Amino acid sequence: MPVLLAVGVALAAALMVWHPRSSAELAVTRVAMTASPADLGCDGTAEVVAVVSTNGAPGTLRYRWLRSDGTDSGELRERVRAGQREVKLPMLWHFHGTGTHQAHAVIDLLGDQPRSAATAFTYRCRR
Repeated sequence: MPVLLAVGVALAAALMVWHPRSSAELAVTRVAMTASPADLGCDGTAEVVAVVSTNGAPGTLRYRWLRSDGTDSGELRERVRAGQREVKLPMLWHFHGTGTHQAHAVIDLLGDQPRSAATAFTYRCRR
């Protein structure tokens, strides 16, 4: 019986070493944004991407997009896996019609330690 107990304890210890539980909470270390293309033509779509760097802990990012046309996405969520140190959050913005528009997009990360990032691009259409 003592041998079985010793084997059980050894197996439990091995499992803890092989599959450690992290007590760290998800933390954002950096947020950067890009918009492509920087100059958008007639009836085009801009791809705005926020790249969020994390500490690698699992959790959920809460965020929202704010656009210079007054659009607010409301709260969105993205699951982050353990070990995932970079999360890409894309937003497509469609434009139609003639004229010139200086567009600005902001991503607000929500939570205990909020962060923001912004980018800009120009829509130009002359027909």
